[in-house]
Amino acid sequence: MSVPIPPSARPATVVWATLLLYVCAGLSLINAVPLFLPAAAAGLPAEVVAPTVALLALVSAGIVAVPLLAALAARRRRRWPRLVVSVYAVLMTVSALSGPTSNLLLVGVAVAALAPAILLWVPASRGFAVPAASERAERGKIPRGTWRPVPAAAIPAAVAWASGLVTLTGGLWTIPIIFMLLFSASQPGLSVSEWHLVLLTGAFAAAHFAVAFACWHGRAWAWAGLPVLLVVAAVVSIRVNPVALFDVALLVIAGMLLLTRDARAYVGASTTRRAPTRS
Repeated sequence: MSVPIPPSARPATVVWATLLLYVCAGLSLINAVPLFLPAAAAGLPAEVVAPTVALLALVSAGIVAVPLLAALAARRRRRWPRLVVSVYAVLMTVSALSGPTSNLLLVGVAVAALAPAILLWVPASRGFAVPAASERAERGKIPRGTWRPVPAAAIPAAVAWASGLVTLTGGLWTIPIIFMLLFSASQPGLSVSEWHLVLLTGAFAAAHFAVAFACWHGRAWAWAGLPVLLVVAAVVSIRVNPVALFDVALLVIAGMLLLTRDARAYVGASTTRRAPTRS
């Protein structure tokens, strides 16, 4: 049995990686400030300004939040930051190389993301992270006396990834579409048809989160919910918005993950129990 590593024994690679991720989040915030100045909207039609600002706010919040949350998770010995930070560093590097050469802040963000991405993959950092089986088992622990269902078995990695992908697709483009509809109305208030579209889009996003919850807790109806989401997303991509093809691709990957042996044994089986309550 391995002895838990106390917080004071964090390797230097993890300490430096978290510090650089904090720097990355700060530089990302500074880089996003000019996007919301009045000069940034100069030349844009009046009806486009509000949805553009709302979309930029969502993207900027994500760009700042990713390194910040990854730094906090790395300090808590989580494994996922090294994967997320690696993808984030690649995206920031591509943006820096394809953007204007005068944007030194964006270059700084890319450098501050690449360095921790490398540091989190070195053996010392990987050894500091909690093993996968222990981490998933720890997620299932709930304080005694609560009514929440407690998984009786550790959540398989395939199920955890599938649940995350379904959650991501639910909020990736459906929620931004709602914001764009709310802020792009040419008249005071939305029309009846626009309100119907907002409600349908919100319901579609909520259905993604419900299916992700079902996958995480091993509910059998996840097998029916995921194909329904996939069919609806395919119809939307063909008849309404081609961006939904990204939703389709992620849902297909989630479905493939759920077809693995460990996932099939977990989803649909009676793997939940009620936590005992205090008398």
